[in-house]
Amino acid sequence: MPNKQRVIVTGALGKCGIRVVQAFHKLGWEVVATDVVRGVFDTPTAGAKDPLGRGSASFIDQPPFNYQQADLTNAGDVLSMVLRFKPDAVVHIAAIPDLEHNAPSTIFSNNLNGTFNVVEACVTVGVKRLVYVSSEQACGFFSNRVSTQVGVDIHPQYAPVDEKHPCTPTNPYAVSKQFGELLCDVAVRRTAGGMSAVSIRPSWCQDDRNIERNLGPLIRDHTIPQDGLWSYIDIYDLADAIALAAQASTPGHEIVYIAAADNIGGRDLAVAIKQHYGDTIKLMPMDRVDSSGISCAKAKRLFGWEPKRSWRDYLDKNGRALAPHKSRL
Repeated sequence: MPNKQRVIVTGALGKCGIRVVQAFHKLGWEVVATDVVRGVFDTPTAGAKDPLGRGSASFIDQPPFNYQQADLTNAGDVLSMVLRFKPDAVVHIAAIPDLEHNAPSTIFSNNLNGTFNVVEACVTVGVKRLVYVSSEQACGFFSNRVSTQVGVDIHPQYAPVDEKHPCTPTNPYAVSKQFGELLCDVAVRRTAGGMSAVSIRPSWCQDDRNIERNLGPLIRDHTIPQDGLWSYIDIYDLADAIALAAQASTPGHEIVYIAAADNIGGRDLAVAIKQHYGDTIKLMPMDRVDSSGISCAKAKRLFGWEPKRSWRDYLDKNGRALAPHKSRL
């Protein structure tokens, strides 16, 4: 029987990381989950349930995978882990995204140093596939706090936005993410094709725990502007996209947006853009009236990925939660 493929997932205890670990586990991969949080190095909790976990405690208490505590800003930690497990792929999610509760220097140095160390370890050990979770903010306009931070209104040149749109990042988080994409470019060149990479740019991540409070107000009031052009992504769909990207054999370094097919509240996107932005954003062809402000055509073409979930699976037309979702595990 052939050995299982092995993947290291960084930031494994985050809201996205947990779902990515689950996605690889379902596919039969051997998962090495890593985060900066200390694991439970003791006798497992008696009667513990749901080992894949809805919360961090049970997730690392009785995991069906290997959990490794590591500080990614420590190059030795990262290299030691990658050398030990020699994975077929690395999925790098770990980052600080919070512009409101962290100093700009903390965000930039943590994200850039962590990504550099992960990429460098992959190059040194000879990892064949790297999936780097970047951000929709890498281009500089998909952030609810951009305007207040830089003092000017920044928006895309056209919509739906695709990977060809030029990037002008404007905050420490966005800059750190674009630098991460550049590091992936460099790694692929350095290895002369021995390593390939995919940078995933997710839209605003939602699941059953946060979608009502995040999207509810925007569904009830269509006059509220949203710098992401009312785009979002279900975390389970995002996890599926990341797993597909890790399995794919695309050469070089590809950058791919990931977003839901529809927009928040089911707006007529062309009308909404016209109302909020006038003629400053050029409208491109759309597959549907309530299209996302982000095009995912490239993800479909490269990986066969298509979003399966919508805000409508969680919320009614007034943005109120439907009956609780059954476990997706």
